[in-house]
Amino acid sequence: IALSTTSALAGLLYRPEPPAAGPERPGDDGRCALVMPVYNEDPAATTAGLQAMAEDLVRIGAAGRYEIFILSDTTDAEVWPAETAAVDRLREALRGSMPVWYRHRHRNLDRKAGNLRDFVERWGARYETMLVLDADSYMSADAITGLVRRMEANPQVGILQSLVVGLP
Repeated sequence: IALSTTSALAGLLYRPEPPAAGPERPGDDGRCALVMPVYNEDPAATTAGLQAMAEDLVRIGAAGRYEIFILSDTTDAEVWPAETAAVDRLREALRGSMPVWYRHRHRNLDRKAGNLRDFVERWGARYETMLVLDADSYMSADAITGLVRRMEANPQVGILQSLVVGLP
């Protein structure tokens, strides 16, 4: 309740300029990493969400500037093989439309924050922006491109988050 109330009040008080119309602004070619850190999550569910988001980006013609990164800290010996198989299926499903990268850390130092830090230090310079997704995240292509446009319009922004809405 407090989170929703705070978000509502912030929305009432702050009205930024709307981003340019359309899924992309003309001339934009900055790459965006869609980053999903996972830790012993259900691989079928995480990759299904990523596939749905990617297919929605393909549908609106925006997939060319996005890449998917699954950053695994999985330690469960039963989940890890299923995770790698699910990633292979996701790669195959998105072949030719969006790259899918998978990295499994054998030592999950500093948990999720360490996983993200490692990504940024190793590969972050290749991307203008990144969206960090929870394992159960789903965002529409319009929401994804809208957040990216807002980040590009305000390069000083360190973090931008959409309203979190739970599913039944």
